[in-house]
Amino acid sequence: MKTSVLSFFAVAAVMASCGVARAPMMCDVRTCAGCCDATGTCRAGSETSACGSGGLACSACGSGQTCERQACRFSTGVGGGAAAGQAGGASAGGQAGGSIGGGAAGGAAAGGQAGGSVGGGAGGSSCACDTSSTCTGSCPCDADCTQTVRCTPARVEAPVPLVSQGLNAVSAVNGVAAAVGDGQTILRFETGAWTRVTAPTGSHPYHLRDVHLIDAQNGWAIGAWDVSVQGTTYSYGMGLRLTNGTWTLSQNSLAWGLNGLDLVDAQNGWAVGRSGQLARILSGSYTPGAPGNGTTLNAVDVTDMNTGWAVGENGTIRRLQNGTWTTILSPTSSSLTALVLSDASTGWAVGANGTILRLAAGTWTVVTPAVTNVRLHAVGLAADGSAWAVGERGVTLKNPGTGWQQCEAANPTAPTLRGVSVSASERWAVGDLGHRRQLAP
Repeated sequence: MKTSVLSFFAVAAVMASCGVARAPMMCDVRTCAGCCDATGTCRAGSETSACGSGGLACSACGSGQTCERQACRFSTGVGGGAAAGQAGGASAGGQAGGSIGGGAAGGAAAGGQAGGSVGGGAGGSSCACDTSSTCTGSCPCDADCTQTVRCTPARVEAPVPLVSQGLNAVSAVNGVAAAVGDGQTILRFETGAWTRVTAPTGSHPYHLRDVHLIDAQNGWAIGAWDVSVQGTTYSYGMGLRLTNGTWTLSQNSLAWGLNGLDLVDAQNGWAVGRSGQLARILSGSYTPGAPGNGTTLNAVDVTDMNTGWAVGENGTIRRLQNGTWTTILSPTSSSLTALVLSDASTGWAVGANGTILRLAAGTWTVVTPAVTNVRLHAVGLAADGSAWAVGERGVTLKNPGTGWQQCEAANPTAPTLRGVSVSASERWAVGDLGHRRQLAP
């Protein structure tokens, strides 16, 4: 960004005592640019090259250890996520556990416990670490007991003076990003700077609610026209299409304003909105669908044109299966604002009152206890399996694979964050007053 001022947040680390004698690690995963090997040495290079990755054993880690999240860890400890969760089957007295972003099958010795929270660890023995990093038991403890997971926004960027409108959504891909918002606002991030893009002019003013880039040059944005009729303002669905780097106005005017968008490619996708509006984007044009149950839908995510989910007000959940939308019994009555899928049966949804829902094996459940009590507006899933959520008064949450953590608490003076994109190398959150926040991996 040309005129931004970068400020850095300190990492608040909560250190827990293990209760088991072990040699202290000289290497700190929060500051080591590479990874911590079995001797406590910070090794240069990426985690993949220096220690291995994804729970794979390597020469830098000692016997019985695997490299995971920048450190050599004992695979018999609970709380380490994927590496711990991949071990063996459960034996007598143990419980197997699995989760999104964590291990699918747990290996638990007699009396052991396996992790079962979404994104959390699995598999283990009588030495167990819970989500608050407390360690109990009589076996060598996993490194998670003494090392905290990094959970902090890297920096906050001040709004560009010429952009004061609220930003509602952001989409990043291959080092390029687009952010959209109120007052026909479109911003583009490229070569390290944000610039304002001249939006197409329509017969009525419009606001943009969501954006999805397929690549740096192609995508869609959706929102609503504001049409005044005899002193009353009505909102009608509309969209913009990005083709070869140029935004053009969609000529389709839908009956209800649109809130959420997801594409399967540059020509096809789904949009949802007020009064249960469902609209297909087929071959580059909208095909309006009949409104659903009349309840406003806020977000949609699809794995293909026939499979996906949508969420909305009053806890509404709708499922797209074999090309047909049906309403699913919801575990919450809180309004849901956003969702993200890792596959058709696995994902997250967030909403009012700090509500977080977990989708596992096709079933939605509420994540408890709540990490925050303020409204969450957006959620994203990164390539490394970590999930991010942002919302009112700048609240920022992260689930790195061990459960949801609060990176930034709600601050009465902080702008509300309404959109997030963490799938690409550029990880952004956007919100009120043109605010942009860049997030740490």
